[in-house]
Amino acid sequence: MNLKRRNEIIDAAIELLAEGGLSNLSLKQIAAKVGFKDAAIYRHFESKEEILKAIIDRLEEGSLGVLSEVNALKNKTELEKIAFFFINRADFFSQHPQIAGIMFSNELFFINELYLARIFSLLKSHEILLVGLINEAQKKGQIRKDIEAEHIFLMIIGSLRLLISRWLSSKKSFELRQAAGRLWQSLEKVIRRKNYE
Repeated sequence: MNLKRRNEIIDAAIELLAEGGLSNLSLKQIAAKVGFKDAAIYRHFESKEEILKAIIDRLEEGSLGVLSEVNALKNKTELEKIAFFFINRADFFSQHPQIAGIMFSNELFFINELYLARIFSLLKSHEILLVGLINEAQKKGQIRKDIEAEHIFLMIIGSLRLLISRWLSSKKSFELRQAAGRLWQSLEKVIRRKNYE
């Protein structure tokens, strides 16, 4: 199995999906984008369905990677770990705008129950991590306790998602990481417990 070629095919499929959605994705179009004949794709993937599964695998790898990074952070407060997650996601999507386009369109996931379940599981793992960090930060007096941890989670993720959607809609007309940094500073002012330094 030629891993380099497989990755090229997955990259091409992600670009096509981001450009025109599922209706824009065919084996013929993928082959043309990669630069070889349709039949050559079958040496690497049995079907379009298998390519879609590989795309979900790619999304999972990237997403689970950040969870490992957050868990590996030492000598950081819970609030700093939440900030790291927020900025890391903005960085990731600014470097991979096609993946952002797919993640925020939802089209791919609703065509197949299995895809939907896998993406839901992925998002749930983010929620478990962040809500756990928020709860711990509330116990330690870093984050205010008068707002439910779940609501703080929704504020953080909802704000990030809206910012990325706006960035995509504007054809990436602003620097996403800088905007995310400023947004995080504002969010931190809202959720941080007064007098916490």
